[in-house]
Amino acid sequence: MLVKLEDGIPSEWPVTAAMLKHENPNISFPSDLTGINISEYGFALFQHSDPDEYNAIYQTVEEVAPTLTEGVYVQTWRISDIYTSEERLALEEANAAQLLVIRAEEHRGKREELLARSDWTQVADAPVDATAWATYRQALRDITTHANWPNLVDADWPVSP
Repeated sequence: MLVKLEDGIPSEWPVTAAMLKHENPNISFPSDLTGINISEYGFALFQHSDPDEYNAIYQTVEEVAPTLTEGVYVQTWRISDIYTSEERLALEEANAAQLLVIRAEEHRGKREELLARSDWTQVADAPVDATAWATYRQALRDITTHANWPNLVDADWPVSP
């Protein structure tokens, strides 16, 4: 890929070698332009790049003019903060609080599902250890008092008998 130069400044990128050849019809260019000075024809080599990591919730990324690095124009990105540090902190705190609410709702749903799946064990003539199942079901009901609530991991959940 190439970059088109106007007065030595990138004006269009990326462009193909076909544009170079089209704008210079009386010049014969090799198929591999690596190592060839094509700047006198108003073009230079171009290299794609990915932007650095950024947080799309709090930052924007935009492409800016490529920078000349070791004879090749490299695609360049500008990452900008959307919010001031105070605004970002407030948003992060609000998002964290909202995430805790969502996790709590999800875990309550899982608890209700596990309780419903074990309802059959509470029938008087169920062929199970009634005490063990009652203890398990009570542990499910008490899960909201667990030290890790609502940030539970699999190991925090009671195991069915």
